[in-house]
Amino acid sequence: MSRLLQLAPDQDWLARTRIISKNYQQFLALMFAVREVNKDPVLLLNITLGFHIYDNHKLERRIFLFSLSLLSTRGQMVPGYKCDQREPLLSVIGGLNSRSSRLMASIFSIFKVSQLGVGFEVSQRDRRVYPSFFRINPKEFPQYEGLVQLFLYFQWNWVGLVAPEDDIGEHFISILMPILKEKEICLAFSNLFISDNIAKLDLNSLLKILLKAEVVILFGDFRNVSFFLSHLYDDLLSRKSPFWKVWLITSHWTFGAIRYPYSLRVLKLLHGALHFRDHAGDVPEFSRFLLSLDPLKPQGDVFLPLWWQRVFNCRFHKPTRSYKQCTGKENLQNLPSYVFETSMTGESYNIYNAVYAVAHALHAMHGSGMRPAMMRLGKRISNVPSWQVIPGTF
Repeated sequence: MSRLLQLAPDQDWLARTRIISKNYQQFLALMFAVREVNKDPVLLLNITLGFHIYDNHKLERRIFLFSLSLLSTRGQMVPGYKCDQREPLLSVIGGLNSRSSRLMASIFSIFKVSQLGVGFEVSQRDRRVYPSFFRINPKEFPQYEGLVQLFLYFQWNWVGLVAPEDDIGEHFISILMPILKEKEICLAFSNLFISDNIAKLDLNSLLKILLKAEVVILFGDFRNVSFFLSHLYDDLLSRKSPFWKVWLITSHWTFGAIRYPYSLRVLKLLHGALHFRDHAGDVPEFSRFLLSLDPLKPQGDVFLPLWWQRVFNCRFHKPTRSYKQCTGKENLQNLPSYVFETSMTGESYNIYNAVYAVAHALHAMHGSGMRPAMMRLGKRISNVPSWQVIPGTF
């Protein structure tokens, strides 16, 4: 049994937060991919992949804590030493945003553990610092080119940029501004907001700035953009004044990230928005897998009953006036796509591909003569160095 890890929800998480449908589909994609790999009679002969999931809450302390604990003997924080029979950590999938990926890579690269996560920008020289990190999401530059092509097609010449005040937001603006200048598209403003202190955002000043542009590009991950739109919504609602702008939101934000139907009210007040999405391949078996989910028989999936209750607004136990009785026969195909998609999203597709990348790397190692005796005998993979499981080698 080998271990594959994704930093995602843990048991404590169940008791104190709500399941976001986007995150749950990513977990299902991980589970589906591992199951499909294990069913394949050729890909990993006599090897079974397993996984553990953790939620880092995007907090630096938790990211470092989980990363170091995975490299240590259970119960002892001593990275790099193996003193028990615990299954080896062969690869890590995560983080699910560039900041988390970089923090994790600063640890796993030291110990040469292959990590597949959302990419972060590094120079060619810095690439040597993270030799075991591999990007799973599409590169961002084609999306920037797509934005510019959209401006040119609709002859939008007066554009504003809004992004979080961090390395990622500053990088986005620094890359896009020269492209706009080259195409003679005027930049009305570029505004950075502090995502960790967004409650103190001066919306009066911001709205005056936003009025200067005919098109506003909103950049950021689901947390930053959701908080920004929520505060903007509350302010615009109190003013009861129209805000006629064209909004473009990059693929880093996912529509279902804000609690529905609140997300609909926000976008309605903005009179709609154009949203870029990451590419996703067609995996029809995944859709059939989703439609086969049975919350009455979760098969070890502790998230499924809780998620089912949320998206169908029902309860399995003690229904109330506000919540009807769950039957378990509710149809996922009846849910709006902004609540849950039965086709694989771009983020889920990245995770699905990451699992297969690790599986193919193991397969390549298994057939190259590099496999140790324990692996050849079909027993537990107890002495496979993590540095040998490099997805780029198959």
